[in-house]
Amino acid sequence: MIKNQKLLALASMVFLCAIGTNDALAQKKKKATTPTTAAPTTPAAGAALKKEGIKAYSEVITSKAKSKTGLFKTHKVDDKWYFEIPDSALNREMLVVTRLAKVPSGVKVGNQQYGGEQLNEQVWQWERRGKQVFIRVPSYSVRADENSDMYQSVKNSNLSSILAAFDIKAYNKDTTGVIIDATDFYNGDIMAIGASDALRKAYKTTVYDATRS
Repeated sequence: MIKNQKLLALASMVFLCAIGTNDALAQKKKKATTPTTAAPTTPAAGAALKKEGIKAYSEVITSKAKSKTGLFKTHKVDDKWYFEIPDSALNREMLVVTRLAKVPSGVKVGNQQYGGEQLNEQVWQWERRGKQVFIRVPSYSVRADENSDMYQSVKNSNLSSILAAFDIKAYNKDTTGVIIDATDFYNGDIMAIGASDALRKAYKTTVYDATRS
């Protein structure tokens, strides 16, 4: 009798173990076959990423663009001005001359009396760094011969200042240049390309009004 009870208990234990193993295998199989889905990207998040990224050329320089070719191409799209700067123009020194387009009558400051006369001049360097383009203004107030022992010390003490920074909006069609928006730069009140203090006093102006340009 006792022997039969032991055999029955042993059989029950084997049966329960078999059930437990089958349940575990079924749960493991179910877990392995359950597909995983990625978290959906909301339209707002997608729009933000696209807005912050560099766009395609055709999205920036549209069919409305009025383009001119020179040292580098300029494009006017509605009220925006874009510069297409080739890689070959980067890190090269360029002499930039600002001239008076039109002036009011009866005002003279030095030789600045007529439209077309020179206002100022600077040397610029276009420099690309990551997703931005800088305008650097080299300093030549102190110089040293490249072969002299003082050259590196003088260079370290006369770093080029940054006049402006622009985000890259797009690459040109053959990816050999970048597109920047120069609208705010040229519509802004920037002394380097604007009127001198003496000229402002003569014209009785203080702040440049971009809405009247």
